[in-house]
Amino acid sequence: MAAALSVDIEKRFPGGASVRAAFETPGEGPSITVIFGASGAGKTTILRAVAGLERPDRGTIRSGSETWLDVAAGVSVPPQQRSVGFVFQDYALFPHLSVAGNVGFGLGGRPSSARNSRVRTLLGQFDLVELAERAPRTLSGGEQQRVALARALAREPRLLLLDEPLAALDAPRREALRRELRRLLTGAAVDTLLVTHDRTEALALGDRIVVVDGGVVRQVGDVADVFSRPADLDVARIVGVETVVEGTVEGIEDGLATVSVGSAHVLAVVRAPVGRRVAVCIRSEDVTLERGDSGQSSARNRLSSRIVDVQRDGPLVRLTLDCGFMLSSVVTPHSREALGLELGAEVTAVLKAPAIHLVPRD
Repeated sequence: MAAALSVDIEKRFPGGASVRAAFETPGEGPSITVIFGASGAGKTTILRAVAGLERPDRGTIRSGSETWLDVAAGVSVPPQQRSVGFVFQDYALFPHLSVAGNVGFGLGGRPSSARNSRVRTLLGQFDLVELAERAPRTLSGGEQQRVALARALAREPRLLLLDEPLAALDAPRREALRRELRRLLTGAAVDTLLVTHDRTEALALGDRIVVVDGGVVRQVGDVADVFSRPADLDVARIVGVETVVEGTVEGIEDGLATVSVGSAHVLAVVRAPVGRRVAVCIRSEDVTLERGDSGQSSARNRLSSRIVDVQRDGPLVRLTLDCGFMLSSVVTPHSREALGLELGAEVTAVLKAPAIHLVPRD
C-alpha cells in the first residue's frame, strides 16, 4: 500500500549546517507520527518543509499520489494548496476574532450556510459550543489548544501538522492535556505529523516515531519498538534509555545470550557471536525491585543490588543500583515506602531477558 506521506529532502543553511530527512508514514489508515529529538535537531525544519513554509535545496515530498515538492523537476506546491492544517507552538489564534471566528477563518471561500454548518460541527466535536463567542485571551491553555486544532481541521486537510503542541503549557497542565490531545487527534481521524522533544509526549501521543539528531533521521518505526530497541547508542541516548553499559557476549544457549557486564552476568534474547562486544541497554521502567530473593518471578535475571542514589523524578522516584554495574530503576513513592527503598538498602533487581537490548559495538 502506498505511503500516506513520503519525505526525502535536504535543507542546507549558511555555515555548513544541514537537515536531511528520509521517511514515510503508513498509508493503511490515519496515524500519528512523532518527529522526536532534542532542541535544534532539525525537527521544525522538517515540519515546515512538509507544510511548504521552508524550501529544501534537494529532494521530494509526496502525499499519496500528489507530488508537493520535487526540486529537480522544479515542482513546489504552495502551502495553501497542500491540504495541510498547521497548529503552531503558541497556537497563533487571532485575538480580534471570537472562538467561532477563529475556527471558521479558513472557510471564507464557502457559502455562508456551508461555512456555518462546518463551524457548528467543529465546535461540537471539540466541546467549544459554550465558548463560541469568547475571545482567545479569556481561554485557558487547553481551550486555546482545542480552538487551534478545530481551526486547523476546518478545511478537512489531508495532513495535520503540530509543532510542540504542549510546549506553551506549564508542567501540570501538560500532563493533564496529554491524554486529551491523544483523544482529540484519534477522533479527528486524519494523518498527523507532530514535533516534540519530550519523551513522555512521544510515548503517549505517537503511533510511529522519526528520531532526529544533528539534522539527520536516525531511526523510524513504531514508538514502542524504537524506545525498547534503539538502533544504535546515539538513538538510545536520544530516546532516554537510562542504563547503557559495556558488555561482552560469553555464551549462547537455548536462544539466550549470557553477557558479562561489570562483575555481573545477564541473559538477553539475541543472536550474537561469542566474544562480541555490545552495549547493554536497559530502560528504568523494565527494572522491578524486591527485598530479599523470593524467586517467585519468572524473569531470568535476578541481580543482588545495593541502592547508591535516590532522587525524585517528577511523580516518581529514581534509584541508582550497584549490581556489579550501575543500573537505573524508577518506582512510585508508595512502593519506595512499602519496600523501604532507602540509600544503602540491599534489594534484588529483576529483569526479563527480552527487556535487555544489545547494540553491537564492533
